[in-house]
Amino acid sequence: MPDPTTAIAVTVIIPARNEQAHIAQTLTSILASQGVAGSVEIIVADGNSTDGTAEIVASVARNDARVRLVANPEGYAAHAFNLGIRAARGRHVMIMSAHATLSSDHLAHCVNALDEDRADIVGGVIDTVASGSSDEAIAVWCVMTSAFGFGPSHFRTGASQPLLVDTIVAGMMRRQVVDDIGYFDEELVRGQDDEFNARARAAHKRLLLLPHLRINYAARATIAQLFWMCFQYGAYKPVSNLKAGTLINLRQFAPLAMIALFASGVMAGAATPLALIIPGAILVGYAVLSVVAAWRVSRLRPIFAAHAFAAFSGAHIGYGLGYLTGLIAVFRYGAAAARKLSISPALTTLTR
Repeated sequence: MPDPTTAIAVTVIIPARNEQAHIAQTLTSILASQGVAGSVEIIVADGNSTDGTAEIVASVARNDARVRLVANPEGYAAHAFNLGIRAARGRHVMIMSAHATLSSDHLAHCVNALDEDRADIVGGVIDTVASGSSDEAIAVWCVMTSAFGFGPSHFRTGASQPLLVDTIVAGMMRRQVVDDIGYFDEELVRGQDDEFNARARAAHKRLLLLPHLRINYAARATIAQLFWMCFQYGAYKPVSNLKAGTLINLRQFAPLAMIALFASGVMAGAATPLALIIPGAILVGYAVLSVVAAWRVSRLRPIFAAHAFAAFSGAHIGYGLGYLTGLIAVFRYGAAAARKLSISPALTTLTR
């Protein structure tokens, strides 16, 4: 085992809360990294876990000095990121999910890209895996791995060659990036990575996607979890835009526009039945998506199609309603919108 106190190349920072099912596998994958020009350290910032996550990390840390456990009493991801960055001893830092795993050469390729000055932030492609084999879990996976479900971002769909992009997920960055643009915004329960990436781009930092690097990421297990996750992401998107001073992308409006069209068509249909074509077409579209999802995973059964219909529509309705919630907060509270959103249980439950 390399001496963790000498020539630390990268500090991997993991925010965790109630990740007992995944955290050991995550740590194992990082500790198995090979070819890194220097040592690796891992900082797990535990946000008040109640399921034994902290105990698992502490046990690993007792046997491997490369792992450290720190407390994150606030419980939010941005606080965990900043705690880890402040405690980091590596020349580079990387943010990683507690329910993800890396290939053994992932860190080495990222470190090399940064050391060779090919980028300021570098990362790979997310390979989402299902959290179980039930129809519901597979339907959620179908949504999270579909361009129509979660968008065509390169970190989800991949690329044919290394590519400078707008957003990196689970990225490794030079420590200098934080010194230049500041820490993660702790007012943001969700969307803190979007806002950070926007600030990095504004400061002319280069974000490099290496498509041959894959990160396995465990999807949500239930449609309800998917709905509330999307609701939270949607709610914080307008706030992230406001803080970043930019419109991150136009796709973010699509779910809200769909809800508005559906509702308008239903209301107009009371006076003009022809207007019901609009909501009818939307329902047919989701039915087609459900059949395609069933065909994709060879589960050509009505019950799976029903789960897929609920998952696709739940994700988009959740995001659209969340986005509307965020817009209202921005118009009503302005710069204080993030603080107002953070006191709502519906917007914090999954992250505390």
